[in-house]
Amino acid sequence: MLLPAAIILTASRMCYYYYVLAHQSISIAADSTNTATSTSSVIKHPRFIFGHSTGHAGSTSSHASLSKPGCPWETVNHFERMAPGEINWKGGDLDCNMTKNILIPELLTFIDKEANATGKSIDNTTFIDMGHWHNRGRVIECLADHFREQAAFVRIRCDRYSIANSFARQKQTPCMHGELRHSTVSICPRSGEDAGPVNLPVPSDHIWDAMTRFQKFLWYADEMEHRWYTLTTTYDIDSATISSSSSITTSSEQESQEQGRPAFHEMTWNNAEELPKQINELRFGLGCNQANVQNKKQHVAHKTRALNCTEFIQQDLQYRRMMNYDNATLQILVSRRFPQHVDSEECMETRQELKEAIEKYAASEGMQCDENAWVLPIEQNDVGMP
Repeated sequence: MLLPAAIILTASRMCYYYYVLAHQSISIAADSTNTATSTSSVIKHPRFIFGHSTGHAGSTSSHASLSKPGCPWETVNHFERMAPGEINWKGGDLDCNMTKNILIPELLTFIDKEANATGKSIDNTTFIDMGHWHNRGRVIECLADHFREQAAFVRIRCDRYSIANSFARQKQTPCMHGELRHSTVSICPRSGEDAGPVNLPVPSDHIWDAMTRFQKFLWYADEMEHRWYTLTTTYDIDSATISSSSSITTSSEQESQEQGRPAFHEMTWNNAEELPKQINELRFGLGCNQANVQNKKQHVAHKTRALNCTEFIQQDLQYRRMMNYDNATLQILVSRRFPQHVDSEECMETRQELKEAIEKYAASEGMQCDENAWVLPIEQNDVGMP
């Protein structure tokens, strides 16, 4: 079983996070390896669909939408279902014993009970949980290792500034231990958490404690992004084998190689208009029909010109310097592929003020940054220009 280990980061002050590696282009929406994309009738639907996110990113809305009619399965769903005591599992379950001996039997029992109670065919049911309560330890990785081609995993990605701001308004830390107000289920790199290794270790507890709330939840967003990257690339070994030997590999051999690989989907959104579109693209990629999608949960009130977005930029660049991220890590976490959005009507600054802030704070942190890795607001006189 391949589980990603903690990543050792080397020092770098260069901000080359706008390069995009070819192998980062993992399957998006309908482009999963385990699915066809022509019509729902030819898509082999998964038996389990799990979300992968920080929370505060659209997981409630996507869960509700995937549970709607119009999919090639009968739904058994439970948002954020955990095994008894899962929140207190020690050591990260690196050997997957807890997941396989406690969580999975719990899920299978629940599915069987719900299917029988509602008269659904157990052979045509799909269990859906788009929540984020399996983030601690390596539970998501263990579920992928166990269910393999029976499972689909969905990366729910929202702008990391929005995620960090949403959490920081309500919580003080993603750490579960201690007296500070924290999320119901999350993970952090501080010692004493006893949730196993993280992908993005902080150099010291002192540095972690010096971070602002916003920076700590930026780390949480980045940790889940890196977890997704390592999860998907773990199973890209088979895909690389198929690609490199396609001229001499028979169709039966290719099918054999594809067996054992979960399906991976992504949905990325940054505003209220994009959310329903992305969810419906996800539904189509899974073989479902279009549905009426609603935003089921707003964690914060949104007010025009109420956010100091230059402060977000400053804290972000300071956080990257505190973490000593190397170029390869930055390419995974922040790039032109996933730019930072400061184009919301909530930002109080003008486009020029934001550009100047990027240059100023990058220089103060000793970084060379590309302003195109941010999405800036469009000035009125830019509207209609090619």
